[in-house]
Amino acid sequence: MTPRMSQDDRRAQILDAVLPVVLERGLAVTSKQLAEAAGVAEGTLYKSFGDKESLLRALVAREGRREDDATAWLQAGGGEGATLHELVEGIALRGIAQYGRQFRLFQMLGALMQHPTGEELAEWERMLDPWIAALAERGDELGLAPDRAASILRMLVVAASHEGGWGVAMPADDVCRVFLHGVAAPAAVPA
Repeated sequence: MTPRMSQDDRRAQILDAVLPVVLERGLAVTSKQLAEAAGVAEGTLYKSFGDKESLLRALVAREGRREDDATAWLQAGGGEGATLHELVEGIALRGIAQYGRQFRLFQMLGALMQHPTGEELAEWERMLDPWIAALAERGDELGLAPDRAASILRMLVVAASHEGGWGVAMPADDVCRVFLHGVAAPAAVPA
């Protein structure tokens, strides 16, 4: 017999399952569509979250707090033995994908967005620590302190992940090129 799922596990499972349909339909998604995506009865959604808006707010809150994919990759040893270029590219690829999902979700559910708390802003800064540590290991190849370099890399990754309004999409290899070499042609850089 399968053990009964805890309420927290059930809620997490539902949020995982409904994310794609919310990214597609936004606030127009119905409770029925959410229940179908989660493979549960609508009553289970109401029991788990109270109402549709509470479920959507829980999804926004969770995705906003989610440890970034680049950090998970670094903590799993993804950047070990990598060149600086490979490290930056690995961070950029994962960061662009994740922040792109988050921007899409926030765009689709903007009316439910709340101002981040001080703790949430502090967590945003703490999430950069693994990036700083990875870049610090290659500090002799950097022209800036690792914390400043990591902040600049994250700014580029966030900008590259935002669809629309900021011009042409920027792939991870362009993020690497700009981060590592700037935008000037080598001949235009003063000696």
